[in-house]
Amino acid sequence: MKSGSRESTIVSQYRLPFKITPMSLADISDVAAIEQIAYTTAYPQRDFFHELEHNQIARYFVLRASLPQLQTGSNVVIVDSPVTVIGVAGFWLMAGELHIMTIAVHPNWRGLGLGEWLLLTLIEEGQPIGAKTATLEVRPSNRVAISLYQKYH
Repeated sequence: MKSGSRESTIVSQYRLPFKITPMSLADISDVAAIEQIAYTTAYPQRDFFHELEHNQIARYFVLRASLPQLQTGSNVVIVDSPVTVIGVAGFWLMAGELHIMTIAVHPNWRGLGLGEWLLLTLIEEGQPIGAKTATLEVRPSNRVAISLYQKYH
């Protein structure tokens, strides 16, 4: 057996309980609720319908959580769990600049590195379509976000 074969077999037995996908119109109400919870100060409501349908420079993604398949011996038990939107991230691409519009993770899911995963997803998605730099605005009081962004500065 090749060394890579065993690793592939092990990985295929498990699914991560998180997935990042492009945001769809069906996600708008969940995303708006997350932003409202995540941004404790008054934050202007984004028109996500406009962003998805009419803003050609915008790209938005959602972070979903679900329980994984459970492997018990030779049996795979599918846990019937709804997939829940627990995060959102988006950017506008303008003149080679990836302007990060939002990164928000529901407070119940913070501290797991999911915000960092969303940030890296934005950068990864932006590069093939011309992003050379990335910028964002952050409140001076948001020490967690500042620390994350400084990590990649």
